[in-house]
Amino acid sequence: MAEMTMAKGEWPRKPRKAGRSWLEERVAVWLEQSKLPAPVREFKFAPQRQFRFDFAWPARGLAVECEGGIWSRGAHTRGLHFAQDCTKYNLAAMLGWRVLRLTEVHLRDGSAFELLQSALTTEIRYVPTVLTELEEG
Repeated sequence: MAEMTMAKGEWPRKPRKAGRSWLEERVAVWLEQSKLPAPVREFKFAPQRQFRFDFAWPARGLAVECEGGIWSRGAHTRGLHFAQDCTKYNLAAMLGWRVLRLTEVHLRDGSAFELLQSALTTEIRYVPTVLTELEEG
């Protein structure tokens, strides 16, 4: 398996789009440089909600969420935003999505690439396509 790490000084600078974190932009550059299949950015996975994944491979039921601000008490690690993220990830799980949550640490040590490469190349043996209520009995 190829190894890909990114030390902080190696991260290319790229203009940020409004609403995207610096970590998300670095992951985007990293994905562009890899030989992995291209993801869909800002994929709206639940039409009844406004939830979006940072990166998604819809045909594979795979998504990546960039978790920044973990050391600086960023908004998504506190109170309301954290609870909203839990709601989002729980809904994704109920819909059959596999969600990988990546931090700067995972990008630096190469484990993000290893995890994503494995998730994109491993056969999925079970993906629920329809949610049905369990029979009581």
